[in-house]
Amino acid sequence: MNRIRKHNYTSKRNASTSKSGYYRSRYSIEYLATLMILVLLIISLVVMFTDKKSKAAVHTIAETSTSLNTLTIETTPSTIPAYSYHAGTSALSGEPSVDETVPTTTSVENLTPISSIQMLEMDSSALILDNSTPSDVELSSRSNIPNHNDASKSDTLSPSTSSIIVVIDPGHGGIDPGTCSIYKEGLYEKDINLDIGLKLRKMLEDSGISVVMTRETDTLVYKSKTYNYNENILERPRIANKNNATLFISIHVNAFDTKISGGEKYNGTEVYYTNKTHGEYTNKQFAEIMGNAIDAKTDTKYNGIRNKNLGVLRLSNMPALLIETGYLTNKEDHKRLESDEFRADMAEGIYDGTIKILQTIGVL
Repeated sequence: MNRIRKHNYTSKRNASTSKSGYYRSRYSIEYLATLMILVLLIISLVVMFTDKKSKAAVHTIAETSTSLNTLTIETTPSTIPAYSYHAGTSALSGEPSVDETVPTTTSVENLTPISSIQMLEMDSSALILDNSTPSDVELSSRSNIPNHNDASKSDTLSPSTSSIIVVIDPGHGGIDPGTCSIYKEGLYEKDINLDIGLKLRKMLEDSGISVVMTRETDTLVYKSKTYNYNENILERPRIANKNNATLFISIHVNAFDTKISGGEKYNGTEVYYTNKTHGEYTNKQFAEIMGNAIDAKTDTKYNGIRNKNLGVLRLSNMPALLIETGYLTNKEDHKRLESDEFRADMAEGIYDGTIKILQTIGVL
């Protein structure tokens, strides 16, 4: 009997020990699994942070157009809202194209102005990367441009001007400063673009031509509580299309990476277009007209015209041009772009080009 009891006790003890060992083993496996998940999560976060850091320019941008202390800036990993830079040895092409990548959201707090351009390597989808320089720009062929008398603000324009609508698009704005001066604190592309655009508007309106501005103050074009870079590009041609514009003109300031040897030497004006046809004329012909008019009115170097499939041009239904008025990274161009006289001359050159284009398409 005692032997039976002892056997039963031993069996229970062995069972208890076995069960305890089972639970210890089970808990150990669960612990290890949890630990592995945490390690993988940490590695993923480190990889994501490193990836974002490698693809983005190091920058802070001025908060001038909203009362929010904290903004949620929506941008693609390869799209930098603050600059017009290309990586490598390429020239810059101003406004980037859109819809190349899916946006991600980044929270930015206490945005402050920047005084210099800082750049890391960028993905080519952001700014239409190529390996060309300003010397590769097409020079205008004056022979295939329709002849018209020089436009002048004193000219008596046709009464049909009431049906003409010109959309002026001063690039960037608000918390997106565009190219930032490396020579003078607080000089931003967005302000130069707007000043030239407003001067141009007055000249056109004085001639009886209706003008729509994509922005007329230092604000974002796409109104929302979050800054969506792609939407701020898309909204510009949307405004032109909605207003059934006759002509779309986007105004910008260029830049070149001064870390590259000789980068600060690049200067001058360029006119960008896309391969579209409007009636019997092409955007290329309109770009030639505009470029030659600007060249005649300003003392800056004229680099010619360039064919680029930029978002604001590609998505506009009417003749559309993007004008790079100079290089803010070049000291001579910098002096010009600071000057009210040069900005007025640039606006007058764009005005003359606009009038000649309108005459060419037969609405004046």
